[in-house]
Amino acid sequence: MANDETKTTYQPAPELTRKSMRPLYNGLGVLGIVLVLLCCGGVTFPLEFFFTLAFGWIFFLGQNALQMQPSGEQFGIWVACVILLVILCQALGTLLMGALAARRTSEENAKPPVWPFRWTVIFVVMVHAMFIGGLAATGVTQQAYWLATSPEPWVESNFLAARRMTSSNNLKQLALATHNYHDDAERLPQSAFDVSGRPTHSWITALLPFIEQERLYDTIDFDKPWDDPAQRDAFATRLEGLQNPGLGYSRNENGPAPSHYAANGRVIGQRGRMRFEDLKDGTSQTILYGEVTHRIPAWGDPLNWRDPAAGINQSPSGFGSPYPGGGQFAFADGSVRFLPEDIDPEVLRALSTPDGGETVDRDDY
Repeated sequence: MANDETKTTYQPAPELTRKSMRPLYNGLGVLGIVLVLLCCGGVTFPLEFFFTLAFGWIFFLGQNALQMQPSGEQFGIWVACVILLVILCQALGTLLMGALAARRTSEENAKPPVWPFRWTVIFVVMVHAMFIGGLAATGVTQQAYWLATSPEPWVESNFLAARRMTSSNNLKQLALATHNYHDDAERLPQSAFDVSGRPTHSWITALLPFIEQERLYDTIDFDKPWDDPAQRDAFATRLEGLQNPGLGYSRNENGPAPSHYAANGRVIGQRGRMRFEDLKDGTSQTILYGEVTHRIPAWGDPLNWRDPAAGINQSPSGFGSPYPGGGQFAFADGSVRFLPEDIDPEVLRALSTPDGGETVDRDDY
């Protein structure tokens, strides 16, 4: 019989006591004191960073959940793909276990291995998690690249930068919708007028099916003007993609919903059947849309256009931005650029005209 000294005894894992956790508490306390001192000194970026990291997803869902319109067809395709993946995974797992069982036939008392269904569920969940993680990693990479290549100063409020990026993405989506509309209609979107010349519907209304607003588009009666009382509910619908977070999310409960973006009246508006081919100055040198901060129009207003040549942050009836230094504009090639408010007026005029014959170098602005 072995000696008691040589016996191995079970040693339970030490419990986490208040004393053992004291270094962690001390470290968190020191970190908190440092953040408070930095905030008192006017350096709020570290606190904003941790706050955004912890709770930023909540604000993202709040801003974007309402504009998401689930598609029954897409949901059905997803369900079918998940069912197919489950069946395939369970079948392959069963075949794998069958192959292992065949090798163990020599063991009379060996219990044949079985592929549990919960393993299939875990595998399917892991596939979805990796897919979502890949999308998140792509977004982080794109944002890091934007920060590295942006001409804007890095010393800027984290929240202000996030709002500016959201507005830039809104303009990007409008430009993309314009290209999709052009592919379908073979012309740029324009506002509609009746036989007497009265404006009836906006260029934004024409873009609704291309910004995931098909259901709203189907509720509009195009035989009646946009401001007809029967159209009130449709045009009071708030579209998040037309809201600039730098201006706050205004709500018009008793009137038409606003748009914080307007079109370049020299291109979009009343020019008839204009096509991308008609932009003789080039799509990369022609403004389509821009931010506005004063005299906010309704998105259903057919006269929602302005002249960029009037200046940036220079006139209540012109283009402007809530972000300092200039404004963001979507160009006909789909790009979104920040134009400084002190840009040369001749350069801005050249970027406003579709066929003025001017040539503008990026170094000019």
